[in-house]
Order: sequence, then C-alpha cells, then structure tokens
Amino acid sequence: MLSPVYSRALFCLFVSVFVLSSPLTSTYCKDVSGPLSPEETLKNLVIPGDLEVTLFASEPMVRNPATLDIDARGRVWAAEGLNYRRYQDMVPEGDRIVILEDTDGDGKADSEKTYYQGKDIDNALGLCVIGNKVIVSRSPNVFIFTDEDGDDKPDKKEVLFQGISGEQHDHGVHSFVFGPDGKFYFNMGNEGKQLLHPNGKPVVDLAGNEVNATRNPYQQGMVFRCNLDGSEVETLGWNFRNNYEVAVDSFGRLWQSDNDDDGNQGVRINYVAPFGNYGYKGELGGENWRSERINREEEIPLRHWFQNDPGVVPNLLQTMWGSPTGMAIYEGRLLPERFQDEMVHCDAGPRVVRAYPVKPDGGG
Repeated sequence: MLSPVYSRALFCLFVSVFVLSSPLTSTYCKDVSGPLSPEETLKNLVIPGDLEVTLFASEPMVRNPATLDIDARGRVWAAEGLNYRRYQDMVPEGDRIVILEDTDGDGKADSEKTYYQGKDIDNALGLCVIGNKVIVSRSPNVFIFTDEDGDDKPDKKEVLFQGISGEQHDHGVHSFVFGPDGKFYFNMGNEGKQLLHPNGKPVVDLAGNEVNATRNPYQQGMVFRCNLDGSEVETLGWNFRNNYEVAVDSFGRLWQSDNDDDGNQGVRINYVAPFGNYGYKGELGGENWRSERINREEEIPLRHWFQNDPGVVPNLLQTMWGSPTGMAIYEGRLLPERFQDEMVHCDAGPRVVRAYPVKPDGGG
C-alpha cells in the first residue's frame, strides 16, 4: 500500500528546528458565481506552468468526496459527504464509500464500486485503506471494515474507538494515517473531547492519563499514536482547535495545520513535538484568547495561540485567514524537483493549495 502521506499528495495535485519560508508556489481557483461543470472547474484552476491538472472522476461516479485514500493497486477510495447537518437526509440510504479505478490506463476513472453505504458513516472525516481493512473516522466512532474474501465488500465491521464527540461536526475525529513505524497516527478537533474503548471504558494513554479534554492535563484538539489494534495509545500533542489529518513523513516527524476561530487571521502550521501544548486555550484556566492577560499581544494572529505563555510550543508558520483541511509531505519524485520534499497545504477557505519549502535552521 502507498503511504497515505504520498497518496494524498499525488491525488491532490496536493524540529530539531525547522522554519518554513513563504510558499514556493500555489494553485488556486478563480472567483466564480454559480455551479460549474467539471470541465469548467478545471479551466478556472490557476496552476504553475510546470504542472498539469486533469480530471480523474466527477459526478455522477462520485459526489462531494470528503476524504480520500489510494490503495496498493492505485485505486482511489472516497467517502462521500452529502448527509451533513441540515442536509442529513439528502441520501436516505446513507453516505457511501466508493472505489474508483482506471482500468485502461488513460488516467481517468472508468470503474465505480460502492464498498459500503449506511447512515453510520454519514459525512465521515477520515478514510484509511491498509491491506484488506478500511478505517473510517466518523464521530462518535472509528470503524474498521474488513473484506475477508476480496470481493470489495466488507464482511466484518468493528469499532476501534467510540464515545468521540463532534457528530455531524467538522471538529470531530479525522483520518488515520499509517506511519513508518507501523503504527496509526490520528487526531481530532476540539469537539472530539474524549476517546473510549469499544467496551465503553475510557482510554488511558501510555503516560497514565485518561484521554479527554477536561484539562487533566489535556484540552481541546489532540493528536495520537497507537498500535493497529488500538492499544498503547499515546497523546502526542494537545490544545489545538481543529487540527485536520496529521501528516507523517518518512522520518516519523509529524506536521499539522490548524484553523483559527474563523476569520481571525490566525490559521497556522505546526510541527508536533511529543507531549506538546499548542496554546489554543490558556493553560491556567482554559481562558479564551480574547481574555485580558499579562503581555497580551495586540495583533490578533499573535494573540490567538497564547504564544507568549511558558510551555506553549511555537507555531512554525501562520497563514492568516482560511480553513485548512489537510496537508502532506510530498516525498515522491514524479513532480518537478522544486516540489519534492515540500509541505503541501490544502486550504479550502481561500481555495488554494500551497507548497512550502522546509529548510533546516541549525542542528538543534
């Protein structure tokens, strides 16, 4: 199986101490009014001259894909997200997980299969395909589907974790990613709140703490590592707002994007230092960033993350306003050299995909 880190970057075209420079380049969509056909959408994409964007699949094969993965055969798996919030009954049978395949090698999907459909996966925010298993993240549950006979239909559905808040909310549990150490990495936004075992008992991590957002010691959004069976959970960082899918590079380093309180020009990119507090809320009493405090920064982007508080891990970069929905470290060699080993950042707010060079800054 391709690592999800590689596969998402390919489909999207997405510290000792490291610093990020300004984006080397970006792809974005022009302002438009009204719905566009897939062909018109492609024409409205503004891309660098050494890249090309082609259409792989569109409606009616797949509708509103909310999360993607690519399996070892090169097939694209997509979880549709139509039944969301006030549109929860748009598809009475429930949202689908769809397998899209290019069977003749022309670069376009010509085969579509429904792997699973049901209300229990409505608006899933995460999809990870590994071997004959599919891990689906959809608060309040994380499901493992298993295809035991190879017919592209699940024969077994199990719960890996449950009790996660944020149902029908984009700040719930996000995608699982398979890391180079053979473990799962995953995260949840600040509406996730807690993690329970399938038997309903609270998860206690390897540090001896119950995994919840009650500030004992964790609060707000969190990022985790665990074994493939859900055991040996580690809480790697906390106090994020809505940290979407964690990106794991081939060295096991973790990178995330995080959304601000919408519209406050504080969207950020973080390197995840193990057991780090990332400062969305105050450490003493869970204060909001708007609260009066000593040495409060005047500029909202700086004030937003309690960056002047002791023990808060510094942000790598703040990208101002936006609504980031995922990132990857592109370690492939198919794209031009200037995109290789870069951080690819998908920001749905300004409708842009940015690529950031990552440069070492000393040997710390």
